[in-house]
Amino acid sequence: MSCYQPPELLAARHRLAGFRCRSVEQTALLVEVAKQAHGTGITRVFVVTEVNQTAVVAYYAWCMASAAIADLPERLRRGAGRYPQPIALLARLGWTNAMKDRASVRPCCWM
Repeated sequence: MSCYQPPELLAARHRLAGFRCRSVEQTALLVEVAKQAHGTGITRVFVVTEVNQTAVVAYYAWCMASAAIADLPERLRRGAGRYPQPIALLARLGWTNAMKDRASVRPCCWM
C-alpha cells in the first residue's frame, strides 16, 4: 500500500509531466496552466504526492469568487447586505489514472 503526503501548495520541485487523468481538460490544466495561475495568485493549487516522491498523483485548485445577492438562495440572502458575497470556489479536482484502480486511498501519513 502506498502512503501519501498531505496536500501542499504546488512548488517547483513537483513533477507534473507524467500526470494523466480521465479528463483531458483536467490534465491540461495541471500540466500546462497550474504553475502560472498559482504563481500569479489567481488560483491556489494544492498537490498530493506519495511519500518521498515528487510526482503529483492528485490535485485541487481553489480560487476566490463572488456571488451576487440575487443569485443566492433566500437563506443565504438574509443578513448579507446589498453587496456581492465573497466565496471560495473549488475550481478543479483531479487524480492520476494510476490511482483509479486502487481499492482505497488512505492518507496513512497525514497525521
